[in-house]
Amino acid sequence: MQKLLIIISLIISEIVTFGQNDLLNANLFSNSGYININELIYGYGLGSTVMPYSRQYYGFTTMHGYQLTFNRLSKKNNLIGGIGTGMLFYNGGPLFPLYFELRYIRNRERISPFVTGNSGLLMNTTDFKGGSKFFVSGGGGIRFKINNQLAANFGTGIFLQKGKDGPRDSFINLKIGLIYKPK
Repeated sequence: MQKLLIIISLIISEIVTFGQNDLLNANLFSNSGYININELIYGYGLGSTVMPYSRQYYGFTTMHGYQLTFNRLSKKNNLIGGIGTGMLFYNGGPLFPLYFELRYIRNRERISPFVTGNSGLLMNTTDFKGGSKFFVSGGGGIRFKINNQLAANFGTGIFLQKGKDGPRDSFINLKIGLIYKPK
């Protein structure tokens, strides 16, 4: 516990000490603000896929959140956090995700890599108590900048879900989407 507190203290002192010039220039968080990410998703089940909701899924999600842009040492990095929802169609029926997402983008001119993670609830409207599931997902991808307000993204990752009484299911997923960032 003491090591963790020491590490946190060192990180905070580094940010305060070396970030003073950036704070004085008042452009440390330029381009921060609202962001919207819409994605089409396909997931293919790994392992045993004989149970309902375990073979495959496809659907769409939309995430509304906040982008925090760090201008540090002439390089921009984005940290995006937000809440999302959508609709996923499984071999057992539809589920409606409600989730929190974090995404880190290492900005380049036109093509930028990113890592993402999200977690939440997959709601079953016909059997909410017994058919709903918790999920966690992580992955990465590439963002293609179209202009200052639009970007396209392509990503892949691992998706794990667990229901109340059923087994844990895992999927490999593919995501294609659009990112909208108003000026």
